[in-house]
Amino acid sequence: MWSGDASGASQPLQESLFECWTTTAALARDTSRVRIGQMVTNNVFRHPALLAKMASTVDVMSHGWLTLGIGSGSPLLAAQFRAYYGSDFPPTSIRSGQLREAVQILLRMWTQEEATFEGKYYQVNGAINQPKGVQQPHIPLLIAGGGEQVTLKLVAQYGAACSLYGDPQTAL
Repeated sequence: MWSGDASGASQPLQESLFECWTTTAALARDTSRVRIGQMVTNNVFRHPALLAKMASTVDVMSHGWLTLGIGSGSPLLAAQFRAYYGSDFPPTSIRSGQLREAVQILLRMWTQEEATFEGKYYQVNGAINQPKGVQQPHIPLLIAGGGEQVTLKLVAQYGAACSLYGDPQTAL
């Protein structure tokens, strides 16, 4: 877990916090009536083709009770990203573009026999994802973010739900 200040700087906290997808997979086999998922998966921490496969696996394990929450990530995660990956956290404009491409890759991985996508940030070429998951036409997406320029447009085009953060007056 990480704490941040008003400047956007963040510092690690030495608290126990399980990795969200591993924990979700563990819970998946025990649910039969409750939807599971993350409020938001930070897109820059996992390649979207890998995330699609992870989500498909958890959807099968849960018998179709998964909702995948995804967002571009908060600047409060910059130190965590640097610690894990050894590079700087991408700026908002790049993360927003990555999120837009990631959502398209997720949907292709869940609906096409072989997914192909050539974007500015991500590429997949004939990626196979079997099994695709239980839910039809695909696993629902909850898209998280802070405003209309990216988040609401993505939700309108691809999402089943959204999670908005920030001031409600400026988020919409």
